[in-house]
Amino acid sequence: MLRRADRSDDEKRILERQQKALFKDLRRIFSESDLQQWLDAPNAQLAGRKPNDMLGTPDQQHLVDLIEAVKSGAFT
Repeated sequence: MLRRADRSDDEKRILERQQKALFKDLRRIFSESDLQQWLDAPNAQLAGRKPNDMLGTPDQQHLVDLIEAVKSGAFT
């Protein structure tokens, strides 16, 4: 059985791997300057939250879902 500290470390590793994959996708979609602007701007698809505020948190999954939707053509 995982202790709480172990679970937290595992969750951090998962978020870090997810974030690395997310940035790989983001760099395919945006130029570097556009990417920084997108990360810092409130986003209607994220209930007005800034993507930067969601990175490294469990809410990061919403970013992954949004980018997957963009990649599939649901948003442009």
